[in-house]
Parts: sequence; C-alpha cells; structure tokens
Amino acid sequence: MIEKDMEDLIATYPDDFFPRRHFVLIGRQRSFAGIGRFDLVFEDEFKSTILMEMKARTLKYEDATQVAKYRDELERNGCSNIVMWLVAPQIPSSVREFLDDKGIEYSEIHVPEFRLIAERRDFMIKSEVEPQKASVSAASIGSAGSFVAPQLPKRTRLPSSVVPTGPVVTSHPALCWRAVGYDLVLDNPESSMPGSSSAWWTALKRPYAMARIGHS
Repeated sequence: MIEKDMEDLIATYPDDFFPRRHFVLIGRQRSFAGIGRFDLVFEDEFKSTILMEMKARTLKYEDATQVAKYRDELERNGCSNIVMWLVAPQIPSSVREFLDDKGIEYSEIHVPEFRLIAERRDFMIKSEVEPQKASVSAASIGSAGSFVAPQLPKRTRLPSSVVPTGPVVTSHPALCWRAVGYDLVLDNPESSMPGSSSAWWTALKRPYAMARIGHS
C-alpha cells in the first residue's frame, strides 16, 4: 500500500479512522508558501485546521522534526489554531516521545486496518489492483471483445534415445507351452531337442515308466 491509497481512504472516510472527531475535508495536497505541501487538510468541530501528513512506512525522527518546523513556521506567519497530525503504520516510542513533547498529534494505523475499511466500504485500492490489470493486459482481446489467452511457444519434442535391448528374435520358438493352473506344461516335448528324432524322448520316458511299474 502506498501513501496515495492511505490518503484516498482517510479523505473519503475520515470518521472510520477518527471516530468522534468530526473531521471535514477542506483540501488535499495544499501548499503553504515557503513551508511545504500537506497531504490532507481538515477542519474539526472547534474550527481548528488539521494539517495531516501520511507516511506508508515506519515514521522516522526526521519526519517528526520536519513537521515541527512546519508548525513553527506557520505560527510565525500568524496562523493560529493549527493542529499538525502524522499518520503512519508504525511509530517508534522514541518518535512518539518527541511528538508528545512538541504537541504534534499522531495516529498509528496499520495496513490491515486500511484494507479492512476498504473492504467494508467496497473501496478499490488502486495500487493493489493495477498489478492485476497489468497481468491481464498481457493477453489480447479478440473480436467482439472476446478474451484471447496469449499463445505460449510450442515445445519441440526431441527424438527419443534408442537403447539396445539384446538380440532380436526373428523366428517362432520350437517349443509350445500352455498354462495349467500356476504351472506351464510343454505341449511338444519331442521338439525340445532340435534336429533329433523322437526316439530320444521315448528312451527318456522308459525309466520313468519302469519306475512306476515297480512302485505299483
């Protein structure tokens, strides 16, 4: 939040920030010859003139001394019934002591309080809206006011790397398997020895058959 936002809110809704003070705005950015310019000028119910200065940062000692010089110069010029007022989101205790000693009013108003009043009053904080507008302006407006999102550059797909996976099978296997429950059964065991006849399989089965006969 910038000082202009603070100034706009206080100028528009002084009673929200200073209840029971009955401030009436009589000027903004008013200059006094040979002295300086003040953000806001109010008049209260006692016809006192309040010269208000905003700071959107922690109030410094230099800010307080400058306002004190303004007040002294106004009094030398014959101005009476003048109240100097400083507004900042944070005012250190040392600066408070100086302001109290010089008879200068001050108010510590934090940024969340400004935002709360702005939300309650449906007030637009310009400095916080403009960045959003800038991001939207990056997109173009098409015909008939239609919104056209900006086109992103196309991504170039790089060719995938070829990873060797071993020898390539180019012929069908000689063995045929089938699933029986959780097991695999060889359907053509006679082909498990390529180039040989089926006699070897018969010879292989004979001892097994003889073992079964002996067992029985």
